[in-house]
Amino acid sequence: MKRKRSTSWFLEPLDIPSNYALAKLITEENCCPSILCADGKQRDLWKCDHSVVQRFQNNATQFRLRIFVQTGKFGKIRPWKFGAVREGKALAQAA
Repeated sequence: MKRKRSTSWFLEPLDIPSNYALAKLITEENCCPSILCADGKQRDLWKCDHSVVQRFQNNATQFRLRIFVQTGKFGKIRPWKFGAVREGKALAQAA
């Protein structure tokens, strides 16, 4: 029988208001400072549920965030491509 892989979601705030909103919504123990990502860069990320990712995506024009995903317990943390498309559309519409 196949095991289900777990998926972990991370958000990277790109400005102070977005970081403040994340800090109010997500508990402090889910703050992941200087975490190494698949591209070799260290980022300050917030670990969260997919429901939180969706909530921020629905308000994409208010917040500047990058979405990252990790598949499996030991998978590399990488940008979520669909999140980048959504973020790009929201930023283009806001301009």
